[in-house]
Amino acid sequence: MTETATGTGTGSGPSLTPAGAALLEAARSRGVHVDLDLDCWVLTANLVDGLRALDVPVTSNRMPWNLLTNGKPPRLVLNPEGHRSAALVLVEASERVPALSSPHDQPLFDRARTFGRDRVVLLNSADHANLVFYPNDLPVLTAHENRQMTASGQRTGWPFALSRTMMERAARVTLAERDPVLLRTFRPSLNQSLRDALDLMLIPALGKILPIRDGTHGIGRFQGEFYQALSGALGCLAYGGFFHNAITENPYFMDSVLKDNLTFHASPVILRWDSWRLWECFLTGTLAVTLDMDVHGMDIPVHPENWVHYVGLDLSNLDRDLARLAAERDRLPTIAATGRDWVLTHYTPTAQAHRFLNLMAEKGLGRTA
Repeated sequence: MTETATGTGTGSGPSLTPAGAALLEAARSRGVHVDLDLDCWVLTANLVDGLRALDVPVTSNRMPWNLLTNGKPPRLVLNPEGHRSAALVLVEASERVPALSSPHDQPLFDRARTFGRDRVVLLNSADHANLVFYPNDLPVLTAHENRQMTASGQRTGWPFALSRTMMERAARVTLAERDPVLLRTFRPSLNQSLRDALDLMLIPALGKILPIRDGTHGIGRFQGEFYQALSGALGCLAYGGFFHNAITENPYFMDSVLKDNLTFHASPVILRWDSWRLWECFLTGTLAVTLDMDVHGMDIPVHPENWVHYVGLDLSNLDRDLARLAAERDRLPTIAATGRDWVLTHYTPTAQAHRFLNLMAEKGLGRTA
């Protein structure tokens, strides 16, 4: 399934194919079921938002502990038996499968198969999603995918994108003139070696082109204050992730699990690259300064265009990109605004649901009768 980066800006994303439209009607009639352990992670939560916006009833075996997908009316309805008649079953795999483990002895995969291989899909939004191995008979939507490394399974790269909550928060922002600054709002974290490296390699030189305002402290990341801060700045640093080298080339690590399930096409690769911050930048019309998604292999259904929708840095050509940033400072507000139009075309919850239904129908999944 391929899509271009053009769109109408309506937020509905790709048009439904005939098979996708048939699956939508079946889902409206039969419902969609979500199988959870404790929590409903971002990829799953956004699809629940989008499916509910399309009048699809969504049931679950339990309610998530953090209430991420609840609301008035509730987006999930508690019904442990909802899977029996559902057109599709979404199995939340985040933190339910360990990384770097054989795909052949995982209880979750056996559980997923009991729902019927003709209608089940797994979703993984976890930080280590790149390094979870899957069997070939179960499709999975997985965050952080990178084309420069292939892990086992029927994998489709799927982004964090926009949630209903994000869009509601952004709508409450009081618009004001933007300060000509770049925000650096990273919180200290684990497995963020890319940010650490760019603190040394990028920040000193970048600060000579545009002032950098460190907002690490004092801003609630998921509160309206953060959205207001984004909307008052020209741009924000929105990269993340960690470097992972071609470990399979070292005989010490060449056990059968790695050898059979992991292939590197470049080294190092950048894993765990996606973040809410990136999509919040797009949504608020704040210039997203991140990595060049094409050069560094980020895998999502529709890519933004570098220097049109965002500023993407090539780690092997930072001097060139910084020179261009300095030379094209006057264009940066236009890039930021174009990025907002792009994300509202392709990655609203409704757009994600349309894309999901088309993909499931293309794979022949979903019970329509």
